[in-house]
Amino acid sequence: MVMRTHLFRAVFALGVALALSTSAFAQAGLVKGTVTDQAGAPIDGATLDFSGPDGVSKKTNTDKKGEFVMIGLKSGAWKVTAKKDKLEQTLMANVRQGGSSNLAFKIAPGAAAGVDQKKFQALQAAFAAGNAAADAGDHDGAIAKFSEALTGMPDCKDCYTNIGYEYNAKRDYAKAIENFQKALDIDKEHADAAVGIGVALFNTQKFADAKKMFDVAVKVNPKHGFAQYQLGMTSLNLGLLPDAVKALEAYLEAEPNGDKAAEVKATLPAIKGMIK
Repeated sequence: MVMRTHLFRAVFALGVALALSTSAFAQAGLVKGTVTDQAGAPIDGATLDFSGPDGVSKKTNTDKKGEFVMIGLKSGAWKVTAKKDKLEQTLMANVRQGGSSNLAFKIAPGAAAGVDQKKFQALQAAFAAGNAAADAGDHDGAIAKFSEALTGMPDCKDCYTNIGYEYNAKRDYAKAIENFQKALDIDKEHADAAVGIGVALFNTQKFADAKKMFDVAVKVNPKHGFAQYQLGMTSLNLGLLPDAVKALEAYLEAEPNGDKAAEVKATLPAIKGMIK
């Protein structure tokens, strides 16, 4: 019993420290999504052209399921165009390191084919300034810039998510949850927004509610290492040892060399011993 008490205190402290650093996800920025036709059928072999900050361009294609993934993207606003058989549609993705954007293209006659270049450049500039302010610890400045990006793109779920990150860093958890929820209202499978809400709830010691949000995040993206780690910490605080082991093992699978990998490897045997 003494070992359990000490373990819980140590892991709880570790979890709080990590939760306050919400930008420290160990994943690369990525964009994923689907391309379908007018009837909703997946389009195989559609080309995805990515145009991002500093003139960077990338390209990929959909698979037989009409799905695509582009990883390792630099933070900022990206213009993404899906093309197939002279039909195309362009959507915007806002990328932050450790986050992901989900795009759903429907290429058909009449689909939106372009993005205003001036609006795109303004959005890129605002997003870049927001990231720079966040990196410098200027949370209010970052919030202002991500909010500016929203004026040009009201359905920018990643803008809301980034604003939520900054409010979490300011420990204004009510406003953090408000903005993360707006991102989830736009995309119910936005894993990073679910994690953000979980972090805010965790830091107000609402562990049961926090666990529900981390559960949502890992259901959407089982490879989300930060979500798995935080789910493990939260489960541990709730005394749900088998759930904690499962989540922490999933963290190690997703991030075998992650920032917390050594600590998790050292802690897991003790947790497993308590289950026995």
